[in-house]
Amino acid sequence: MRLPDFDRSRAVLIGAAEYTSPSLGDMPAVANNVAALQRLLTDSALSGFASGHCSLTLNPTEPGDVLRPVQTAADEATDVLLVYYAGHGILDHDGHLHLGLRQTDTTEDWTVLKFEDLAKHIRRSAARSKVIILDCCYSGRAIRYMFMSGDRLATRAIAKRDISGLYVLTSSAAGKPSLAPEGGEFTAFTGQLLEHIGNGIPGGRRLLTMRALFDAVRGSMKQRGLPLPQQHIGNNAGDVALVRNRAYTPGAHAVSLVPKAPRPPFTLPAVPPRWRRAVGGGLGLVVLTGTVRSAGPDPRRHLRGGADRTGTAERAGPDPGHRPPDALPAGPHRYGSPGTG
Repeated sequence: MRLPDFDRSRAVLIGAAEYTSPSLGDMPAVANNVAALQRLLTDSALSGFASGHCSLTLNPTEPGDVLRPVQTAADEATDVLLVYYAGHGILDHDGHLHLGLRQTDTTEDWTVLKFEDLAKHIRRSAARSKVIILDCCYSGRAIRYMFMSGDRLATRAIAKRDISGLYVLTSSAAGKPSLAPEGGEFTAFTGQLLEHIGNGIPGGRRLLTMRALFDAVRGSMKQRGLPLPQQHIGNNAGDVALVRNRAYTPGAHAVSLVPKAPRPPFTLPAVPPRWRRAVGGGLGLVVLTGTVRSAGPDPRRHLRGGADRTGTAERAGPDPGHRPPDALPAGPHRYGSPGTG
């Protein structure tokens, strides 16, 4: 377990916070997510990414605005490649995951970023470890493009051995929404991720592995009754560490003769009393349709938005109990204020 060789590592942070479509609400918390994460990753005392090796793309307009920096980073990285996205998650009628962009129109599928295309660029990288973090509704579906046995893409990737060292962290399971506190500074999942990175994990090791961060974030989300994050690990990729553990203390036998000044804790704003979710809130599921339809909230959607109680990822294929999108009301299902998908 070690920190990356930062000269040979790259990070790409993508935040889709603003949208021109009336069916996709703006999400100010997403802009705060990527800015705070970039500050932590470029803090030399905590991590070590050079500012030029940790790019931030805010409010991309078209797929190329995301794929270009990811392709550049994937080509340059030979040790660790990190890709983070927060914004609206959108499903088409076949259940395929798309990522929302500033000019996404949910009636025009060419205005969204297919996660399949993003996954392709990441898998092809020569980086020894590839870390993907997704904060959007139904982000667990991304795994079908990486790991699922029997899936055409995954089978091809395994044959090429380009998913060894791949770690995927998602804010929710394949059939669950992600949430954001109404008026909060960060989204629910990324807020907890930032808190544990910024403050460290007491009793942990000197470095914070992705696996340790997952356990801490999942525990915090479970305590709050929120949808639970998922992790998917290729080989020993869960042992990748991007940051030091600020809460690490040596064993009792190691006594420091010089007292250290206390470090101010990394704090999150007080959690407002209401959480926006599924219809009228949720990191946005919107079904891509050929025509625009409207419908009121569907109570069945709220039932499906509850916290996942399993420690394992849901299968990304069609759920036995999942109604096909064209059988559901077509109103926007969002995450955030008024949506975060």
